[in-house]
Amino acid sequence: MGRYAELQKAWDENREEFRRLKEEMEKNEDAFLKIDQEMEAMEQEPIKDSDVVVMFSSQFETDYVVCKITDQSREWVKEQMNNIAGMDEDALANLDVEEYFRDQGAEVMSILASNGKGDDYPVFYDFWFDVDEAEVVESTELSIEKQVENLINRIDFGEPVLNDSEWKLLHTYAEKTGNMADTYKLAQELRDTLHHPDFRVHEQVIENARKELEAPVFLNEKEKELFTGETDRFGIYQLKDGEELHYHRFASLDLLEKSGLQVEKGNYELIYTAPLQKGQTLDDIFEQFNLFRPEDFTGHSLSVSDIVLLHQNGENHAQYVDRFGFQEVAQFLEQQQDREEQKAEHSYIDYYYVVEDLQKAGPLDIKKYADIKEALQAYFSLPNDKRKAFGIQNSNPLPGSLDFIQCYNGIDRMTFDYREIEGWDNPEIQSVVEQMDVAIDLHETQIAYAIGGRYFTIQHTDEGFDYTFYSRNYRELDGGVYDNTDLNIEEAMSEILEDENLDYEDGEVLNYESFMEHVEEANRIEPQKLSEEYFSVYAHSAAYAREHGELEQYRISRNENIACKNAIEAAIRDNFDGMHLQPDAAEEVLDGYGMERVVYVLSSSIRLKEQDGRFSRENKEWAKTIPVAEDMDSWERNRNIDFLVDSHPAVLDGFVHLVRQEQAQREAKKEVLKVPPVSDKTEPEKALNQMSRVDIEETVLAYAQSMVDDAGYDVKVTAARVYGSRTADIQREDSDVDVVIEYQGEIREDVFFDMLHENGLSVGGMMVDINPITAEKSGSIEEYLARANQYLEEKVKSFRETTSDQQKAEVVTEHPVQTLTFYVAECMEFPSLGEYHENLTFEEAVHLYEAIPSERMSAVKGIGFTLHTEGTERYMDSEFDLVSGKAIDVDMINHVPEFRDSTLVQQAIKDAIARFPEMKVWDRETKALESQKIAENYDKDCRELAADIDKFSEEYDTYEYWDAVDDREENVSRIYCDLQSGDAGYIREWLQGVIDEWEPVEDVKAAKAFVNRIDDLAERREKNPLTKVEELEEANYNQIDGVLNNIKPEKQEKSDTKGMSIMEKLALNKERVAQADKPAKEPEKKPERSMDK
Repeated sequence: MGRYAELQKAWDENREEFRRLKEEMEKNEDAFLKIDQEMEAMEQEPIKDSDVVVMFSSQFETDYVVCKITDQSREWVKEQMNNIAGMDEDALANLDVEEYFRDQGAEVMSILASNGKGDDYPVFYDFWFDVDEAEVVESTELSIEKQVENLINRIDFGEPVLNDSEWKLLHTYAEKTGNMADTYKLAQELRDTLHHPDFRVHEQVIENARKELEAPVFLNEKEKELFTGETDRFGIYQLKDGEELHYHRFASLDLLEKSGLQVEKGNYELIYTAPLQKGQTLDDIFEQFNLFRPEDFTGHSLSVSDIVLLHQNGENHAQYVDRFGFQEVAQFLEQQQDREEQKAEHSYIDYYYVVEDLQKAGPLDIKKYADIKEALQAYFSLPNDKRKAFGIQNSNPLPGSLDFIQCYNGIDRMTFDYREIEGWDNPEIQSVVEQMDVAIDLHETQIAYAIGGRYFTIQHTDEGFDYTFYSRNYRELDGGVYDNTDLNIEEAMSEILEDENLDYEDGEVLNYESFMEHVEEANRIEPQKLSEEYFSVYAHSAAYAREHGELEQYRISRNENIACKNAIEAAIRDNFDGMHLQPDAAEEVLDGYGMERVVYVLSSSIRLKEQDGRFSRENKEWAKTIPVAEDMDSWERNRNIDFLVDSHPAVLDGFVHLVRQEQAQREAKKEVLKVPPVSDKTEPEKALNQMSRVDIEETVLAYAQSMVDDAGYDVKVTAARVYGSRTADIQREDSDVDVVIEYQGEIREDVFFDMLHENGLSVGGMMVDINPITAEKSGSIEEYLARANQYLEEKVKSFRETTSDQQKAEVVTEHPVQTLTFYVAECMEFPSLGEYHENLTFEEAVHLYEAIPSERMSAVKGIGFTLHTEGTERYMDSEFDLVSGKAIDVDMINHVPEFRDSTLVQQAIKDAIARFPEMKVWDRETKALESQKIAENYDKDCRELAADIDKFSEEYDTYEYWDAVDDREENVSRIYCDLQSGDAGYIREWLQGVIDEWEPVEDVKAAKAFVNRIDDLAERREKNPLTKVEELEEANYNQIDGVLNNIKPEKQEKSDTKGMSIMEKLALNKERVAQADKPAKEPEKKPERSMDK
């Protein structure tokens, strides 16, 4: 029984343990389930406005993951995405997105994935990483339509918010306004008011948006003058920027109608307006804005799809620039009349006004605006140190005005007096008040104050508010970023200054731009002074210092070493983002402690850690070259450990590399190149107004050195050389003298350039253009002159080959450098619908184009090109179709002046025609324009040669010339006509007579040159029959058809002029002129296009 009892007891205990374990497992299972449920709930939470969403996928989204980052700024995430794009293929292949962002210190969570997570929701993102191309795409780069779709998916995630009508409202709002920031704000308002206790609040948001969309666009002041002014005027309208007007741009009126599109005034903006001169026609305007564009005209050359509006005799006519001539578009004016009628019926607001300073003594400076956006832009452009104001004048019979924004002590504040005055608190005013409120929130305010014996600045940033404290001598004391974006700038500033026991209302507001100029000036000069204040490094031990009575120097240097060590560690912390050390990480430490001490501390640290394999061999060898004293105390401890830099060895190694780079650059600056200060050109030169090059170079050297000395720079100007057009005898009378100077010192080349040209230098009646260079940035003066002379030789060669004697006074300016790439689309109309490739060479594009089967989809495949100008942003690139379907539309491409003038585009056209000989080529207009150009050049050369021959004949025999010629202009005109018609044999004979005389040599040389020019014109006339005047006129009106439709002039009988002197022939010309003055039967005139269309 005893044994049984023991077994029973053991069994009971085991059973109890089993029950306990089972209960514990069930509890754990419940806990795990609860955690899973909580994670799922968190993943499906609505996306906050501050969250940043990233997507990683292929171009076709077969495999993807979408994550949200909840505690970092958009800029921080963008930087990390760019870092990922810079990884090598192996790193990208093994990338775990969530793990990567967590390692960088971010809170991240996946919300959508191709493995089934979030299948119910469409994808959206702020940044998309294209794993195929290893490229980062930002959502703001998408089309308006795609951005709205992205926004709706974001708002609806987790909890559907918007219905179909609200989706449509957002799409319409974005397309019409083109403003995604306002569209996002509207979506937020729709979301935030959805569950409001009063449903009317949500409905009011929708109603306000619809009213904004339906609100008419009224005339601004410039258009009022054009439409209703008392004098005759004309205006040029051109299509607004935007992808949505792609199919309107450069389209003929017929093509617009066939495409179901209309000419709408809302799509256009007024680019230019000017008085209409008496007798000025549409054709005159077309010629002026293509060949002789006014300097203040900012649009493109007058082209198809532009509109010329004529205000003449009190009437308005809108003329559409079509492919051939002009077409009147009455609907353009009807739309404006409808809008003006709506304004007359409904508008409470007459105009907006901006007051520059309410505290100004005397009359106030007030400007009026018809458009609220223009008025707000003008208000915000004024500095915040004035008591500026923004207000409205109403359209009541007895007009009243109210200020709505005033600037108090640097802060823009809304005023709400309108609520208390009868009639002002109406929907129209309420709508513009909302716009003002949003504008103030979005405006990036910059304010400066003098407060508490120092200066304080604050400005808006994407992260919050960037603030800085400065000393009275404009040196930075402290600063940072206040990242509470829920506060406005006034609230943020109050909290920042409260920590300093200051109140911003006690401060004196300053002009921000002027203050920052003082800061830049102080920081420009002060570093030169600091270099003299560095304590010397004491490179001996304490024992040596004690023995030689130099303990004070030892202690000072050691304390500086420790401070330098701390500064290096702080610089590494501030400039290392976890993957990269910023290129300028060492600058602040070097400025603060000097190169000698920084090198000493770093080399000592590397020596103390010599066994660490994370330091490069090159840096270890470098450290051994720096003399560092062994400083042992009585316990055999190395005192140099006190300034041992304790940063991560791998990162510290990179910091040492930066310091060594700077050290090498500074050493290079100390090397004095053995170049003479001036050249050996001591002879006076005609092109330099009888001055020698040495005279000018010595003057420039003294001038440049005095400028930097007066400004407080430690700079030495070492050499000067005259170069450029005046040394090659291709200068104009007003050409500058080009002088390059080489210098050494701490001033940027562009800053030095501005300083030298601020007041200008003139020598011998010639302005001097001084170009300062340093060996480190631009090469030595000898290298610079070699490049400049090579360039000049090419210019001289081109100049002599292609320009006439008169044109040799002109210096041809270079065009900006451009590049041309190609793209291929399966569907040229909607590239996103099918296969699409970009950034291709022409051959790559042809290969891909031919590889796309024509039957793949019911669309037109093609090749396009992208023209990029170096130094401009990518969004400013120009794109156009090159090959579309089975045609190459050369005329359509050349309707764009930029393409017509681009050698790259014209070569691409030639390549395409040669590569696809079976395709239809539309180039009739282009060939006509080429013929026109040839005719224009021929005509110009005839006029110049006629004037030159007339002048030569006068100089050759002045008395006989004036005995035969009464009117020089008539004589030049007659010679010109003979050259044009090819009837210049008598001129050639007379010139040959001058040549046969053999003397004077100068006259013989000139006569030979004239004969060559006459022969050249004759040869060009034979090769191109379209160089006649009447055909030139036809070319100006796009009427060249290969058939001369003017009345054939009667053939004049040639008189025998052989053996006659030039004066006798001039007399004969005089007789011809007299005969021409007799009345004759006028030929029937061709009909001209009038302005009364």
